[in-house]
Amino acid sequence: IRDWYGPKSPHPRLDSLEAVARILGVTAGWLAFGEDNEAPEAKTVPVISWVAAGSFTDAFPYGAIEDARRIPTDIDHSDHCFALEVHGDSMDLIAPDRSIIIVDPTSRELLSKKYYVFRQGDEVTFKQFLSNPDRLHPFSSNRNHEAMPVTEETSVVGRVIRVIVDVS
Repeated sequence: IRDWYGPKSPHPRLDSLEAVARILGVTAGWLAFGEDNEAPEAKTVPVISWVAAGSFTDAFPYGAIEDARRIPTDIDHSDHCFALEVHGDSMDLIAPDRSIIIVDPTSRELLSKKYYVFRQGDEVTFKQFLSNPDRLHPFSSNRNHEAMPVTEETSVVGRVIRVIVDVS
């Protein structure tokens, strides 16, 4: 974006405009020309609670979804998704403590090496699924975390489709 105002390139390229527009949840036409003089509503997902990255822990307490903090996203099917703050270090190589994960509850088919929020009874956890044998695997710098078996009580809340890390 900085280069758009410099002497090298007084006008942004279309592919650059489209990429920025997609991230902002607006059209390239609106970004470039202010079409309709009004930005379309940006896509957002609610941050509804937190999830443990460690042992199974009491299910995340849901608040009123309309009162939840919302974060912008470029995910096309964001109306189905929700976000959770990660607590713990069993997944810190992909999602450090206090990062945000976006969960798609419509995507529950288990695929090896993908990340999910799992439920057992009233408890949940965030882990990577590995097959042969089926297990919930930590992805951590802390070697004390061990894989957990998939049992009859294990169900999928949804697949994690995005990790957002604040580096400040």
